[in-house]
Amino acid sequence: MRKKKTHLPVAKITGEEVGIYRGNRDFYIKICREWYRRNLTGTKVNNPILGDINFYSRAFSETVSKIPVNISDLKYLAAVKTILEKSIDIVPESPNHLRKDTIKRFYAVYGYIKIKGAIEKIKVIVAEDREGRKYHCLDARQN
Repeated sequence: MRKKKTHLPVAKITGEEVGIYRGNRDFYIKICREWYRRNLTGTKVNNPILGDINFYSRAFSETVSKIPVNISDLKYLAAVKTILEKSIDIVPESPNHLRKDTIKRFYAVYGYIKIKGAIEKIKVIVAEDREGRKYHCLDARQN
C-alpha cells in the first residue's frame, strides 16, 4: 500500500449538504439517512489503490453506530465519496476480534477536507468481505 501524507484537501464541503444539526438527534439521523439513500446508496467509486468501493444502505446504520457521541459528524458524509475516489493515504487493518460475518479486512482511508475555511482530517473505513466486495463506513473526525 502506498501512503501519502498531505494536508491538501481532497474535498470541500459547507457542512450543511446533508442538513443542519439543531440538537434533535433522531431528526438529524432521519434527514441524513434520507440524504444517504438519495445520494450514495447503490453507487460506487473507484479508488486508485482499492478499486471499486460500494455504498450499501446498511453502511449508514454502521456509520451512525460509529459516532454516537457527536452525531453532528454526519455532516462529513458529503465528503466520503470524494475522499474514497481521490485519497491514497490508506492503512490496512485486520479485524481486532473473531468475526461472525464475512469481513476479512478493513482499510482506513484518510483524507483532508476543507469545511468552513478549516482543514480537517477525516477517516473513512472500508470493509472488504471474503468475496472481495468493498464498502464504506465513515469514522469520526480525526484530529
